[in-house]
Amino acid sequence: MKRYGNLFEKIIDIDNLLLAHYNARKGKTHYSEVQEIDKDPLFYCHQIQQMLLNNQYIVSNYRIKEIYEPKHRIIHILPYYPDRIIQHAIMQIINPIFESTFISTSYAARKGKGLHKHHINYVNIYKTNQTLYTVYNSTSNSFIHQ
Repeated sequence: MKRYGNLFEKIIDIDNLLLAHYNARKGKTHYSEVQEIDKDPLFYCHQIQQMLLNNQYIVSNYRIKEIYEPKHRIIHILPYYPDRIIQHAIMQIINPIFESTFISTSYAARKGKGLHKHHINYVNIYKTNQTLYTVYNSTSNSFIHQ
């Protein structure tokens, strides 16, 4: 695997942090915290940059929330500032690196992929190759059925 350097400098770049703020705020502009940061995003991004440069950033406590749609789940939520902005800043730099290493038939948690695209690909493969292999697992043994 190729080695990538200067990632930290790219993550803390002020342009990357500003872009991270704008990406993290999508669909959240009604939050008071986001509205406060929108008043002077450059100031807050400089604060994040200084926190990271001075090793002062500590991940905040998660807020726990139960949701029931479409099913019951417990989710853990970080505060918008600075945590979500920093998450986006990191992902904007490392995601292209990881994307280039994934195989084309990997679909989970990838932008532009997902269950629907996987299903379409599966149907197309099945149409071209009528032989379908199914893997059966049991506690006693595993075998492939053709």
